[in-house]
Amino acid sequence: MEKAMKTVVDIMKTGLRKGQQVEFKYQGKLCKGVVERGGKRRVTVVIFGEPNKAVKGSPICFTPTEFDIPEDPSPDPMAGYEVRKHRIIPKLCDDTIAYHAEVWKDGKRILDASNNGSGGPDSFYPTQKGKTYAVVKQFEDNADAWARECGLKNPFESGGMWIDWYINHRPYGETARDYMQEFAGKYN
Repeated sequence: MEKAMKTVVDIMKTGLRKGQQVEFKYQGKLCKGVVERGGKRRVTVVIFGEPNKAVKGSPICFTPTEFDIPEDPSPDPMAGYEVRKHRIIPKLCDDTIAYHAEVWKDGKRILDASNNGSGGPDSFYPTQKGKTYAVVKQFEDNADAWARECGLKNPFESGGMWIDWYINHRPYGETARDYMQEFAGKYN
């Protein structure tokens, strides 16, 4: 009981942060989720495995925890890649979401990724000194292989799709295969 009280007091002091994993009661069931919008007074939590379903409430309604994020069963051509410092630029959003992000591979920053929000494709630029666009080509080829592996027969703009999945779907329990089914249904 004392440990539970300490956790509640800690949450009241510090709130919950974006990306933190939590447990909570929802509609009579114990659920897991990931904090989408943190804070001390009110937070938004996406229900794990249901990226389009979120609940809002006081941080003390949620208990911090840790759980594994499901992985796709097949070998992943994008293994070793990660996205860091993803920032949406609201002022530029018109037809698409304008953003800037860093793409890292095996612990090294290799690319900057961005979209200017005017409806065009994502752009990728090498960041390591002396690196050429071969790094970009390798990223795009691996992203195309990832999209094919996940069920898209004719991949297009796969690098941007992978970044969207990595940032907006993967943390909430949606596998790459599940994410790609939406596109496979429309474009295969």
